[in-house]
Amino acid sequence: MDFAAFVIGSVTPDTHANVIDSLLPIFNNTYVRNVQWSSALEWGNMRGIWEDLPDAVGVIGGTSHQIYRPQTEPQALHYSGHRHYHCIRTIVIR
Repeated sequence: MDFAAFVIGSVTPDTHANVIDSLLPIFNNTYVRNVQWSSALEWGNMRGIWEDLPDAVGVIGGTSHQIYRPQTEPQALHYSGHRHYHCIRTIVIR
C-alpha cells in the first residue's frame, strides 16, 4: 500500500502506531469483560456467510460522521477531500 494512504493530515504512520500501542492496554482493561472471543469451531462455522468471500469470518466497516469545522484544532486533521466536509471516522470490527 502506498505511504500516502497511511497519512492523515500531518500525522505519520509511526505516530499512529505509537498512539494505538499506548491505547491498547487501556482498551483491554476497560473492555475485557465485554469482549468474548469465539472458539475455533465457532470461527469455522462463520465461514461461508458471504458468497463472494467464502473464507471470510468477519468484517471491518468504517463510517465518516460530519462535524462542524474545528475552531481550535488544525482543520486538515478532520477535512475529507473525498467527502468535501469535516468529519471524524469510526471503525467497527464485527
